[in-house]
Amino acid sequence: MLALSLCEDESVIGRAVYVMAFVDGRVLWDPSLPGMTPAERAAIYDETNRVIAALHTVDVEAAGL
Repeated sequence: MLALSLCEDESVIGRAVYVMAFVDGRVLWDPSLPGMTPAERAAIYDETNRVIAALHTVDVEAAGL
């Protein structure tokens, strides 16, 4: 899912609400990644760590967050 909009003003409909769009892709529910080789798991874990590290470099004020 891709978040498109967020409204935290509960006076609008009585509750915070968000709108999301479907994004085609794989959902990995089990973090142990059963059925994958050690190399496949390592690649996914490495990419996850790369993305988390990149997110931590975002200047939230400059990004308007």
